[in-house]
Amino acid sequence: MPESPVLLESLRQSSKGKLKYDKDWHKVKGIKSMLEECTSPPPVTCVKSPQGLSPKTGSPMRGSPPGALRLEDSCQEGSSKGRSPRQTFRNTSSSSPSCSASRISNSKSDVALKNKSPRKLPSSPLSSVESSETLSPISEIVLPKAHQSALAIIEYERQSRQKVEAAIRLKRQQLEKEQQLIQIEAEKNLYDLHFKQDIENKKNLEQILMAADVRTQEVQQRHQVLKEHHKRHAKMLHAKMQEAEVRRKQLEEEEKKRQQEIKKRLAVIIQTAAEAKTTKQKIDQLFNSCNYKQLLPGNVPKSVELMTQICSRMEAIVQQAQQTEATDDHLKTTNEFLSQASNILDLVLTSVDEANKKGQAQSTAVTTAASTPTSAPTSTSAQTTAPASAVLSTASSTTISAANKISAALTTQPTAAGETLCAPVKAYEAFVKLQENQKNVEKSYEALTGQDPRLKKFKFDLQKAVNLPVNAISKVNGAHLRDKLEKLCSLLAGQPVEVSNKMVKAAEHPAGINFCKDLLAKKILKQGDEQVSSNFESAFPIAMVAVGVWCMYPDFGDLLLAHFHIACPYLVPYYRPKEKGQSTEDYYKSLGYAVENGQCEKQDKFLRRMTGYMRLYAAMIVSPPPRGEQQPHPHGVEKGWEWLCNVLNLDPRPDITATLLLNFLVVAGSALAEAYSKQFFKLLHLLCTEYLPKVKQVTLPGSGGPVTRLEQFLQKCIKNGKIDPPEGKLSAGFWFT
Repeated sequence: MPESPVLLESLRQSSKGKLKYDKDWHKVKGIKSMLEECTSPPPVTCVKSPQGLSPKTGSPMRGSPPGALRLEDSCQEGSSKGRSPRQTFRNTSSSSPSCSASRISNSKSDVALKNKSPRKLPSSPLSSVESSETLSPISEIVLPKAHQSALAIIEYERQSRQKVEAAIRLKRQQLEKEQQLIQIEAEKNLYDLHFKQDIENKKNLEQILMAADVRTQEVQQRHQVLKEHHKRHAKMLHAKMQEAEVRRKQLEEEEKKRQQEIKKRLAVIIQTAAEAKTTKQKIDQLFNSCNYKQLLPGNVPKSVELMTQICSRMEAIVQQAQQTEATDDHLKTTNEFLSQASNILDLVLTSVDEANKKGQAQSTAVTTAASTPTSAPTSTSAQTTAPASAVLSTASSTTISAANKISAALTTQPTAAGETLCAPVKAYEAFVKLQENQKNVEKSYEALTGQDPRLKKFKFDLQKAVNLPVNAISKVNGAHLRDKLEKLCSLLAGQPVEVSNKMVKAAEHPAGINFCKDLLAKKILKQGDEQVSSNFESAFPIAMVAVGVWCMYPDFGDLLLAHFHIACPYLVPYYRPKEKGQSTEDYYKSLGYAVENGQCEKQDKFLRRMTGYMRLYAAMIVSPPPRGEQQPHPHGVEKGWEWLCNVLNLDPRPDITATLLLNFLVVAGSALAEAYSKQFFKLLHLLCTEYLPKVKQVTLPGSGGPVTRLEQFLQKCIKNGKIDPPEGKLSAGFWFT
C-alpha cells in the first residue's frame, strides 16, 4: 500500500510508540508516577477556523488539514445512550482537549457507521444547533501526529470499505446483468419449449384427427358392410318368414287333417267299442236265454268271461285315446277285439243253437220213448246222439281256438276268474288281512271325527305333533334322526310331547294313540308322493325313522304296509281286475291312479308317483334299525326277495311292471346281491332272458322308455357281476353321528 510507511512513521511518533519497555521499570520510578504519566492527556491547541468543517455535514472539508475535526457537543449524558464505552468517555467536558482527543482516537465506530450508510445519522441537539446556526464560529481541533495516524487508519478503512462497496456494487451489477441474461435465456428457452410443445401438440392433434378420420372411415365401412349384411339378412329372414309362414300353414293344415283323422279314428274306436259292447249284450242275452246251459260246451262260459275282458280293455283304450290321441295302433287293436267279439258271438250263437236243438231232440226222444217200443228209441237216440256229438265236437274245437286267440290278445289284462289269480295266494291273503286291520283301526278313532270343539282342538294338536317331526326329517346327522324318532315314539307311547310351546299327550283320549299311528303311516306314505318322487335320496332318512318306529311298534308297521298297498297295489303285488258292475273311474282308482272331476291323471305323473312309493318302500327294506344287528329288521331284505319272486310269477303289465322293477333293483339290488349272492344273479339272468321279453310284448308302441332303461340296467349288472349301492344310502353307523 502507498500509505504504509506514513502509517508506520505515525505510529513511531505516537506517545505509545515512544515508550520504552524495561523489565525493571517499576524499580526506577514508582508505579503511581508511571500511571499518572500514562494517563495524563496530551496537549492540544484549539484554533478557530471557519474553513475547517462543512457547515452542513459537520465532516472535514476537502481543503482542511487532516488533523482538523469538527467539535461536536455530544459529550452529554443524554447522547451517550446506546454507544460504546469508548464513546461515553466524551461526556466529561465539551471543551476539554482530553475529551476531544479521546473522542477522535476512539471514533472508529462512529466514522464506520457514517461511511456504511449514506443516510445521515441523528445528531445531538447541540450539533443540530451548530449546523443550523452558521453565525457562531466553528472551533477546530489541531491534533498531534499520533491522532493523525488514527485518522489515516480510519480514512484507510473508509476507503477500503468504499472499494469493497464499489466491488459489491460492481458484483451486484454483474449479477443483475447475469440474472437478466439468465432470465432472458430462460424466457427464450421457455418460449422455445412452448413453441416445440405447440408443434408437438399440433402434430399429435393432427395424428389424432387422422386416426379419428381413419376410424371414422373404418366405422363407416363397417356400417356399410353391416347395412348390406342387414339387408341380405333381412331378405333372407323375410324369405324364411315367408317360408315359415307357408310351412306353418302347411303344418296347420296337416294338424287339422291329423286332428280330423284323430277324431275320425276316435269316433271309429268309440263306435267299435260300442259295437263290442252291443255284441257283449247279445252274447249275454244268448247265454242267458239258453234253456239247456248244461248242454253247452265247457269253453262257452269262458268265452263269455273273455268277452267281458275285451270290453274292459276297449274302454281303457277309448279313455287313453281321449286323454292323449287316438293312434292307428288303438284303432287296429279295437278292430281286432271287435273281430274277436264277432267270432265269440258266432261261437256262442252256434253253441246255444246246438244246445237248444240237442235239448229239444232229447225231449222229443224222451216223449217218443214213452209211446214206442224200447228198441226204437235206442236206435233213434243213437242216430240223434251221433250228429249232436259231431256238432259239439266242432263247436268245442271252435271255442278252444277262439279262446286261445283271445287269451293271447289279452295278456295285458288281469284274468277275471278270481282275484287270487291276479296275485300270489299268500300275498293276497296278507293284503286282505292288513286291509281289515286298517279298517278296524279307523273305526276305533271315529269318535275323534265328531263335532266337539275340544276333540277338534285335540285332534289338531295330535296332527301337529305328527306332521312337524316328519316334515323336519333330513340327513343332517344321526342325532337329528334320533331326536325325531324319540319324539314320535314318545307320542305313540302316550307320553307328553312339546308342540308349539305346549304339551300334548295322545293318551288323554282312548283313541288318541291309534289315531296317531294311522296318521303317522299316512304321513310317511305321503312323503313318498310329495318328496321322494322328486328327490330320491330323501327316501333313506325317512325310511330309517319309519323302520325305527316300526321296531318299537309292530302294529304301526302293519298300518304302514296297508296304506302302501292301497296307494300302490303293485307292492303286494296285486294286479286288480275290473269287477262286475264297477265303473271305469273306480277301477282306475283301485289301480292307483288319481282321478279328479272324472279325469284320470296322465301316465307319466302316475308312474312318477308310483316310483316315489317304490323307492321309499325299497329304502325301508335296506335301511338299518337304530340298534343295528342287535335288533331284528321288521321288514328286511327277505321281504324284498319275496316281492321280486312274486312279481316274476305274474304276467307283466304295461309300463308299471318295468318301472317298479327298475326302481326296486336300483335301491335294494345291492343289498339283495350281498344277501343272496349267486341266487340273486341267477334270478337277474332269468329276468333278463325270460321275463323281459314278456314285458316287451305287453308294452304299447311309443311307451318303451321304462323297458329300455330296465334292459340296460340288467345288462350292466350281469356284465359287471355286481350292483352299485344307491346314491344317498345311509349306513348303520349314521345313527351314532
